[in-house]
Amino acid sequence: MSAEDEGVVDVSAAKGRIRERGAQISRTERERALRRLRDRTDLSDREERVVRDLAARLAERLLVVPQSGLDRLVDDERARLALELFDEE
Repeated sequence: MSAEDEGVVDVSAAKGRIRERGAQISRTERERALRRLRDRTDLSDREERVVRDLAARLAERLLVVPQSGLDRLVDDERARLALELFDEE
């Protein structure tokens, strides 16, 4: 049984899970965008870097709010709810 099953949420682990989910979404969307652009034109290395950097920065900027918000949660139920919002299913 995990600590979360027992009612205790490890905030560091929760932040890591949110970060990993964001990275997964960023990779998927980045590759989708690059594939679509490559179908239309030849991309330079610089253009590919711009798309990759944009995807990474967007994910990072969007996830900083929920990650920092977890530090302020005092209630395990709210922390579990925050994790559910980023669940893969």
